[in-house]
Amino acid sequence: ATFMMKRSWYYLLGLACALGLGAAGLDISSLQAVSSEIALANLPSELRMALDLGIIDRSDLQSGNLNAPIRRLELAILLKNSLQLLGDSTASTMADLRASGIFDWKRKNQSLSRKEALEMLCRTVIHLSDVGFLVMGNGSDGNFSDYQAPAKYAPALAYLKASNTVRGYG
Repeated sequence: ATFMMKRSWYYLLGLACALGLGAAGLDISSLQAVSSEIALANLPSELRMALDLGIIDRSDLQSGNLNAPIRRLELAILLKNSLQLLGDSTASTMADLRASGIFDWKRKNQSLSRKEALEMLCRTVIHLSDVGFLVMGNGSDGNFSDYQAPAKYAPALAYLKASNTVRGYG
């Protein structure tokens, strides 16, 4: 009986040491880092890619800024940075975006509606197709239940939809 008592005492002592070492090895910052990476893994692919490219910050995800209204100028700056990352020298400045028709400078400080953002992205895809950065098919399956694309944007919107860059509601 004494042997069994010693054995269970060593077992409990070993278990306590293992838990202590495990707790010391996994401090709060390590647990937060693991939790943060798990949260990032559950994000849609376009948000993970934007984070990896540096187009958006992690703080935008945590503060809920992604659902906040965006000004036209802010989206134009993001588009300009994205085009620079692609190596498109024909739209690397704000003046280039205005000249190519992607961005309307007159209302730069107004909030952007979903329709206007989609049309700005469509103009960007058309521009990238014109300069040879992508091949946009002739498809016209670019309409959503909440947005009817003008005929000139239908192939670009179909490309954006097929590449999972934009999604419709409903």
